[in-house]
Amino acid sequence: MSILNVNQIQPVGSGQTVTISATNVDAGSATVTAGTFSGNLSSSGISTFSDTVNVGAGKSIRLYGATSGYSEIIAAAGSASTTFTLPANGGSASQYLQTDGAGALSWQTVSTSNLTRGTAVTPTAQSTIDFTGIESDVRRITLILDDLTFSTSGNIQFRLGTSGGFVSSGYNFVSGYIYYNSVADSAHYTTSFQERAGFFTRPTSGRVCFENITGNLWSCAMNLGGDYTAAGAGNGVFVGGGGSVDLGGTLTQVRILNTGGNNFTAGTVNILTEV
Repeated sequence: MSILNVNQIQPVGSGQTVTISATNVDAGSATVTAGTFSGNLSSSGISTFSDTVNVGAGKSIRLYGATSGYSEIIAAAGSASTTFTLPANGGSASQYLQTDGAGALSWQTVSTSNLTRGTAVTPTAQSTIDFTGIESDVRRITLILDDLTFSTSGNIQFRLGTSGGFVSSGYNFVSGYIYYNSVADSAHYTTSFQERAGFFTRPTSGRVCFENITGNLWSCAMNLGGDYTAAGAGNGVFVGGGGSVDLGGTLTQVRILNTGGNNFTAGTVNILTEV
């Protein structure tokens, strides 16, 4: 093994080339390891390398400004071995540099809104409404119900799902209602986020919001209302609720169904997602 210890390499004249063939080049504060190290030296420093340059532990790379100051790059003390691959171009104005988690960097455009509205679903002759393909970075999901109606008796249920399917256990949810005549009731549910009143043939409107607490733990807040038609038009019922569920995996889908397995007959449902 050949070792060259230097404090400074000074080219003679402008545009000269210095070629060093060695297994280790020790320049004092840094170590350059390469089978063959070949560089063009000029007044601005080394401009090309034919191999990987290894900077010693705890050392840094400084890029000096034309008139003053410098930009410095240094690895974390306990950093993992990671290779960052830069984009092939300079990107566009106002873009930011994003990693794919594996070291590949790309230019991305900042979104003007983190709210995405889906397409309203008009469910007829079907017993479930599924919203699938939810992105992994979504942190809030809101379902908007507009006069949603079932054919016969039963409570509306909301279930969250992962790539392994819809979760039907582990819910900790309490829902309650109050009718036009001040009659009230509540119940605890463990198989879904479920409204208490049993609207069935009464058109139901409102919203159900799911928010990510941490990891795979999601909360639910429910605010629904409708006419209590059995007592005459204009007599209302309000349903509220709250609770949570740990899905054990990344949320990818949401389902709306009825405890009796009955079909929807009217109304619409839409989904809003926020990152």
